[in-house]
Amino acid sequence: MYACLACLVLFDARGGPPPPIETTVGAAALVCALLLALAYVPGVIHRPRLVDDLCADLLACGTHAAGIVVLVADPRLAYACLLHSAFFLAQNRVLPRVPHGLAVVVHTTVGLAALACYLQGPRITDLRQFVISAVCPHGLEVAARVVGHAHALVVASS
Repeated sequence: MYACLACLVLFDARGGPPPPIETTVGAAALVCALLLALAYVPGVIHRPRLVDDLCADLLACGTHAAGIVVLVADPRLAYACLLHSAFFLAQNRVLPRVPHGLAVVVHTTVGLAALACYLQGPRITDLRQFVISAVCPHGLEVAARVVGHAHALVVASS
């Protein structure tokens, strides 16, 4: 659902050159932090076992961002990968955990982020960049799961 929205935004964006990678990563981190706060802050106070899930999701967001910053040199491709990853994390990690009443807020947040990217982001017309940016979140999710399992092993062994 959100992957199609990301592709539409990237293909028909109205903005100019891509913003600096620091700005892009900062904006993506802000959106992910807001979505994770919506998913966890009310419940983590009453159910401390949710702290492990929150840590796993924070590690996943960090792994996605770090992987893109380290592996992708082209600013347009990095922008596209970060947009796809942010929407991927919102759809696959946040929406299943958010309380039913806050799903509209998540959809609104993602919609506002998509609108901002549509108005200010660069247009991506290279099909190869589209394919790489669409596949990137899935590969980074595998890396995030490895990091999450390593974290779980370290916590269990200490």
